[in-house]
Amino acid sequence: MKVVLIPNWYYMHLANIYNSKGNYKEAYNYMNKYSKLKIEIFDEQSSNQVAEMETKYETEKKDKEIEIKNLTLEQNDEKMKLQRKLIYLFVIFFVIIIIFVIFLIKLFVGKKKANQKLEQRNAEILQQQEEIITQANNLETAYQNISQINEELVQQKDYIEEQSEVIKEANEHTQASIRYALTIQKAILPIKENIDNYFENFILYRPKDIVSGDFYWFVNIDGQNGDFTTYTAAVDCTGHGVPGAFMSMIASRLLNAIVLEQKNYLPAKILSELNRKVIKSLKQKQTNNRDGMDMCLCKIEYSNNEYNITFEGAKRDLIYMEYKTGELKKIKATRKSIGGVIKTQNKIEYTDKNFKANSNDIIYLTTDGFSDQNNSERKRYGTVKLLEKLDFIKNESMQKQQVFLEEKLDNWQINTEQRDDITIIALRLR
Repeated sequence: MKVVLIPNWYYMHLANIYNSKGNYKEAYNYMNKYSKLKIEIFDEQSSNQVAEMETKYETEKKDKEIEIKNLTLEQNDEKMKLQRKLIYLFVIFFVIIIIFVIFLIKLFVGKKKANQKLEQRNAEILQQQEEIITQANNLETAYQNISQINEELVQQKDYIEEQSEVIKEANEHTQASIRYALTIQKAILPIKENIDNYFENFILYRPKDIVSGDFYWFVNIDGQNGDFTTYTAAVDCTGHGVPGAFMSMIASRLLNAIVLEQKNYLPAKILSELNRKVIKSLKQKQTNNRDGMDMCLCKIEYSNNEYNITFEGAKRDLIYMEYKTGELKKIKATRKSIGGVIKTQNKIEYTDKNFKANSNDIIYLTTDGFSDQNNSERKRYGTVKLLEKLDFIKNESMQKQQVFLEEKLDNWQINTEQRDDITIIALRLR
């Protein structure tokens, strides 16, 4: 069933119409409806207003609560911030307090250590003062001793000066004797012009001291029609200086006697006889003397325009350059020295080595001084290097060869003392 809603004003209108018509009953009836409807409408509006007011109140209440809540939250947030700041300040203050306390502790400990060090230093100073006093007393005693020693030194100085003059005078006599010995030694050496008569040659001769344990020896025996026989030797006696010089004079005298007086003409026989005479002259079988010599001895015979070479060496090889082939050869010596009684050497015999030679061939006789010379690094020059240099200059003149070898030797022994006597004799056959 459909409900028809009649507006309130309509009842008022009908009431007015019936009232005008004098129908008061109906007018009253409609007026009464109007009043009831109006009251209902009023009640409804009032209810609605109340509901609206309640709704508004609740809304406003909720808004107010939210506002109060937000305000409370803000206030709480501010309080929390303030609390955090206070906490931070407290922490910072606490840290500062701790740092300050630590600083005070360190300061206290440092001061305590400083005091301890100061006490220790004071104790050390006191000890040092005691030591200084003791040392001063010792120095005073030492000074007295030094004064006494100085007096003794002055006396010794005077004595030393006196002895120095004596030694100086004795040394001058010794040097004069050695210089005179040099004159004697030079007298036993061959005259170079005599060698020049037979061969183009050079002689590299460097004694280590004033007099030498090395010497070279040359004799000639002339025949008819230009034929000749020569004996050449490079000899290295035991030692150097005065002892070596004595041995060199003995050996030179014995060689002259063996060849020129006894007329032993074969090198092996000459060396054997020289060995026997040295042992006998120095009484080596009865004494502990072991002096002797190494030697390179070469006999050169020229006959009918031919050269015949006979060589024997006592531990010194012969170096021979063959002109036609350009070959540099080394002819081995016998491994037995002259003199010095050694049982193992007594069983070894000297033997001659013979070969033919031609014009322009070169014969080199050497002692071990050149090859044994060391440089500033204590390295020996060596036989191999010497052979290389001789092979390099073999076609040069004798004079140029000598200059070349002397320059090499000088450069090798820069800032180095000469180790031994040095002798090299070179003979170019004509």
